[in-house]
Amino acid sequence: MQRKKTLAAAAFGLPLALFVATPAAAAESATVQLQPLNGSGASGTAELRLDEEANTLTINIDTMGVVPGLPHAQHVHIGGQNVCPSMTADTNGDGIVSTVEGQPAYGAIQLSITTEGDFGPESALAVERFPVASPEGEVSYERTFDLTQIEGEIMLEDVVIVQHGIDSISPNGQYGPPPPASELNPDLPLEATAPALCGAVMPAGGQMDQTPTGGVQAGGGDTAGIENEALFALGAAALAGAGALAYRRRSSRGSA
Repeated sequence: MQRKKTLAAAAFGLPLALFVATPAAAAESATVQLQPLNGSGASGTAELRLDEEANTLTINIDTMGVVPGLPHAQHVHIGGQNVCPSMTADTNGDGIVSTVEGQPAYGAIQLSITTEGDFGPESALAVERFPVASPEGEVSYERTFDLTQIEGEIMLEDVVIVQHGIDSISPNGQYGPPPPASELNPDLPLEATAPALCGAVMPAGGQMDQTPTGGVQAGGGDTAGIENEALFALGAAALAGAGALAYRRRSSRGSA
């Protein structure tokens, strides 16, 4: 059929370009500088590549200065003001911008940046599937996500990356112990769930290096799942327990 169209075009002097298939949209990419929150002293970068044709999102994250030997939850947030929160978001005046206090700035969880398995909002604190920092406090991470497996749409210019877990309230090499407690679960330390790093792909009023041509539809839903405090509560006990266990192991090695 294509050959017949081409021959017909040649016969009538029509431009062959009319019958050439339009090339697939090029993949979008962005590099985000991750800035410290809550006195974490951490830094890093996140590189994202959104492939519309393959319907995938590849994320590379490299951070340093995070709490060594502990898991660090990390997420793609969408739906807020497309910015990272400032200290003015600390509405209760405790000196820490909590996960909930930061949500109006960076939005709800669209994708949990896990190491394997499920990566929807339901895995917001799947502690066993988040990266663990090295003894030097470094995280090096890469994964490609099949966006057909989650609901909602991801447009690169809407993305804010947040990595959690700090040790700046009571510096002791672990999360907590309380107080202060997390607003997500009073039995948990605030350090376990507080944001440590944040970076917006396109800050409000800014521009990406590559102009987006559209979003990638992820599943059949219209919007991302709303960030649910219960999701954090389900995984936070494991997060706190993992931190305490890692701390005890380090202490045992140190006294051996």
